[in-house]
Amino acid sequence: AARGVITLEIGVHGIPVNLPQPFYEALAVGVEHPSVAALLLVTVIEGIGAAMTGTTAAMANFRAALGTVLPADQVAATAREVYERRSQTAHRGALHGPETALGYVFDSDFRIDRKEIFAQDELGSLYDTARDTLTHALTYSAVQDAV
Repeated sequence: AARGVITLEIGVHGIPVNLPQPFYEALAVGVEHPSVAALLLVTVIEGIGAAMTGTTAAMANFRAALGTVLPADQVAATAREVYERRSQTAHRGALHGPETALGYVFDSDFRIDRKEIFAQDELGSLYDTARDTLTHALTYSAVQDAV
């Protein structure tokens, strides 16, 4: 407002509409395709890290962005676990949740509990982390723009 501009933030169900598109795609596919949603959320966090570091080192960017919202010990643990799953999905097509296709849940290894835990707990935590990282990045950006 000091510059003569008023910014109006609009949200849908509490989610701002000015976040990177992969975040919304993750929300859209998360129920039926949690592994794809997790991959998308990691790319969002990587992108924030890339803007911070100016490098193309994906894992380093992921860690840098996580470091803005998590304590150092959690950054290491989260990066190790989440990034390993991301790499398995991106490079080998591994699926970690109860993925569905045409309404049928595919689960060839009969470890539904592990996949349910991924879909409910780990993916939910990753959504929260991505949201917090985005909020921090957008807030920091707004502060820098105002200076």
